[in-house]
Amino acid sequence: MPDTAPSRTKINPPLHPASRTTWTDLLRPPPGHRFDMAVATTYSVSLEMLLALPVALMTQDAASFDALLDRERRPSLLAALHGVMAEFTVFCQESRIASAEKLPELVGLIEPSVFEARAPHPKGSFHPKVWLLRYRPADDGPGLLRLLVLSRNLTRDESWDVALALDGRIGDTTLDANMPLATFLGRLHAMATRTVPGERRSQMKSLIADARTAVWTPPPGLSRVRFYATGLGGRHQAAWMPGRSQRLMVISPFIDAPALKALAHDTGEPVALVSRADQLDRALGNGGGPFARYFTLDPNLGAAESCEGGSGPPGPRLSGLHAKIYLSERRGKLHFAIGSANATSAALQGRNVEFMAEFRADPQVFGTTVDAFFENTTAFHKLLRSYEPGNPEAEPETPADLRSLRKALGEADLVVRGVPAGQGVNLDLVARSAFDAGLFGRLRGWLATGSADDAMDVLDDLAGGRPARLNPRPIPIAAVTGFIGFGLAPADADADADAGERFMMNLPVEGIDPDARRSAILRSVLRSPEDFIRYVELLLGDPDGAGASGDGGGGAWVGVGGPSGNRMLENIVRFLARDPGRLLSVHRTVTEMRLGGEAGEAVPKQFLKLWKVVETMLHPPSVGSARRRTGR
Repeated sequence: MPDTAPSRTKINPPLHPASRTTWTDLLRPPPGHRFDMAVATTYSVSLEMLLALPVALMTQDAASFDALLDRERRPSLLAALHGVMAEFTVFCQESRIASAEKLPELVGLIEPSVFEARAPHPKGSFHPKVWLLRYRPADDGPGLLRLLVLSRNLTRDESWDVALALDGRIGDTTLDANMPLATFLGRLHAMATRTVPGERRSQMKSLIADARTAVWTPPPGLSRVRFYATGLGGRHQAAWMPGRSQRLMVISPFIDAPALKALAHDTGEPVALVSRADQLDRALGNGGGPFARYFTLDPNLGAAESCEGGSGPPGPRLSGLHAKIYLSERRGKLHFAIGSANATSAALQGRNVEFMAEFRADPQVFGTTVDAFFENTTAFHKLLRSYEPGNPEAEPETPADLRSLRKALGEADLVVRGVPAGQGVNLDLVARSAFDAGLFGRLRGWLATGSADDAMDVLDDLAGGRPARLNPRPIPIAAVTGFIGFGLAPADADADADAGERFMMNLPVEGIDPDARRSAILRSVLRSPEDFIRYVELLLGDPDGAGASGDGGGGAWVGVGGPSGNRMLENIVRFLARDPGRLLSVHRTVTEMRLGGEAGEAVPKQFLKLWKVVETMLHPPSVGSARRRTGR
């Protein structure tokens, strides 16, 4: 960067490092609307985040994950899962579900929503971070779209990231500018490692149809949005680069030397690169590299304390850099590119599946030069310090042998098989395809609902072609899950060393009736009439408003009287008239609670009497289903 200060420009809070955006902010429905359906892509995913996000979508409740697991709040969490996850589909890189343990039985309800995926290129990764959500109004008006183009994964990571939110109006005509987005969404099911069911495929087709016609509203100061999707295979295997420019600045946590050389080749002046110190050590080695200046995030500064004048409340201290931003000057204009692509060969040459959005910056807001953005417009430079060379021989973050172990597990076509054991069940891990056991020095497995301390050694049995037991003792059917944790190490690892990795996979469950599993999970959460009434109130929300709020009334059901009973009766009658599809989730719950006999003590008898009348009016197989899919 030149030492002379650029001309003073207007600060734009949305891109200021002190501006804080939470998942609740990004997902909050527009006024007068409620969540309809969504598809999300991410490289890695946290099951804790997946359990918490439906609460944010339904209630805008930003409670911590630990608070959501409180026994008193589990009916609310169940209602949120029922109200969201049937219409919420997530794709992530295979074997990149974060390690977890001792999760509530409710985690079994999100298994159908999570699909692991593989990039078409054999040496690529599934790395996009883009979401498309649709919200529908309380009346019969058209739905609204929201597109999130992110640099962060769906995890609890607290690195400095960037998030772009575009609200869109559904139009009547297909727009060429939206075709890369539509093509990307249309290819997702082909990259999944297991079949995406027809109902979810139909939901995605509905979203894609709306995305083709969407008219997006860019953030203040940005215009002319263009989308780029790469690594999709076949004729869609195209690469992405920022394009030829006069000057270029890159912010990327992961880099490699060939990609930096290619970026520098396409610009007249490679001004600056912001990355992580270990990545700069490896990419630059003992040389100077092609960029004029190099920076790292200052580890001694948190965003709130280092960027005076920014908006937003103080938040957690920054723990690292994860944002990906490319700023280029072209013919007197400043362009922003934001998304998932790191400055690596895999990302920029089309091996990885990536998604990027590019904008033109308003010169009245950001100026016309990289310097204005860097030093004055956003105060971003206050988060940085000049790079000081460290150890150029640093080891790669994920050794190649560990990546090969993950791949071997994926290719083994693993399933979880239930074996009855008295009043409970045992779970076995079965490989349906060839398993290359010679790569492994250690392989242990455990259930997400169990403890990693109880992980079972599964390597010998899988190597011998035998089922490998996953639980040390029989478990109740409610605790059964296809989310299986793995701890592994390569064959050449020291047996006593703490080498290796931990992660989870979402595996099919065989030998156990899925309806029986759901019924057991419901009964484990809804243990009293108070639990059931709180659940139904939150699930239904307000028929005159956009959705639910808070934890529901929580009052007891007293015949057809009392404040809670009267309110629910009124709401059910109004939903029958205005939006009967909203009652289908309640219908499914009552049906599953009654599976195998009576509904138990949790469902009030007075409610069951009322519900028999409601069921005659619902006709569950058809009413509301098409309307819920379209959101119109």
